[in-house]
Amino acid sequence: MKKFVVALLILGLGALTASIGYSFFNRNPDVHNQPTLLEPTLEIEKQVMRPTFTMPDLDGNLHQNSEWDGRVVVMNFWAAWCVPCVNEIPHFIELQRRYQQQGLQFVGVAMDERDAVRRIIEETKINYPILLDPDDSKMRSIAESFGNRIGAMPYTVVLDRKGIMISRHPGELTAEKLEKVILPLLNPTSIAK
Repeated sequence: MKKFVVALLILGLGALTASIGYSFFNRNPDVHNQPTLLEPTLEIEKQVMRPTFTMPDLDGNLHQNSEWDGRVVVMNFWAAWCVPCVNEIPHFIELQRRYQQQGLQFVGVAMDERDAVRRIIEETKINYPILLDPDDSKMRSIAESFGNRIGAMPYTVVLDRKGIMISRHPGELTAEKLEKVILPLLNPTSIAK
């Protein structure tokens, strides 16, 4: 009998959570206005410079995100507990390996506990910098400054070589989707005719 009551409570809580999420999605204008992956644009009025921040890596070394200016940067906000986030990592590792000589730089911004992040790095053999700050409110503020107003996880932003935000994508990405955005930035002469 106890198991039945617990199961009913869990089902009821799940239904309530889904209802609140649905209501939020349909009533929150920020959700519908959230940018998705866009074709790179050269239109000046649409260009937005990336915000500047300083954050430590797992060893405590401070990094300013401006240190990657001059490269095409894929900034990915993620957490070890987030299954879609972890699913993306092998794609990012492969793209970093494949295009790093052409100027591609992935930067992970982990929004999780240090030990959990370190475990994922070791398991997946991440080949790009991971930044982590124990100040959760600071990291959320940084993610929001990059356009993540709804707290999506994962959340990915692509910057051109000048630090201009070209695209933002809430949710899981595939290598193919990301390549459509980064390849024209890596080789500007190949931008659509």
